[in-house]
Amino acid sequence: MLANALSEVPGAKKPQGEKWLIHFDQTWDFDKELIGSDAAQINQILDKQYSTIREIVDKVEAGILKHREELLRLR
Repeated sequence: MLANALSEVPGAKKPQGEKWLIHFDQTWDFDKELIGSDAAQINQILDKQYSTIREIVDKVEAGILKHREELLRLR
């Protein structure tokens, strides 16, 4: 049910993966050497991508909430 709800989200791709279904795939260019070094630099990288991440999260949230009642019945 959840996979179907996510498939309906605008911008979702055909689910990929063997263990986990991935409906969204976003890549970013960043210096991998910075990971684990300076927290401020890592935060700066994430801040640059925040709007893109937030947009995806908002779409997924809206897609799940459309099916809220159905999903709650599965609990």
